[in-house]
Amino acid sequence: MNYTKLIRYGNNIEIFEYELAPPPHRRRIRKKDKEKDEGKIFAKRKDNVLQAKRNFRRLVGANLSGEKPLLMTITYEENMEDITVGYGDYKSFVQALRYRYGKEFNYIVVPEFQLRGAVHF
Repeated sequence: MNYTKLIRYGNNIEIFEYELAPPPHRRRIRKKDKEKDEGKIFAKRKDNVLQAKRNFRRLVGANLSGEKPLLMTITYEENMEDITVGYGDYKSFVQALRYRYGKEFNYIVVPEFQLRGAVHF
């Protein structure tokens, strides 16, 4: 029995076909004593990065379809590590953009920390 998953966002459609249906979701209790295999941890992190990229692409396709997206990175010159101050500054920046260019524009923001610890959006 085949299992088909269809994801539609914006003008895009993704179709995934699987041989088996996914197993039911179960809550597992995490074992703290279990030895960590570095290879498995690296593979899991790689899967997480790929999933995050795919989800971001879908968000852009769903919310910005028909528009030409613009990628912008906003970062601090000094080493700003406080995310709440960063969010406040970011909100002020978006407010200034809306005042200057009008209220009708869509955006997606992803906060991240650089290796030096500074926050950027």
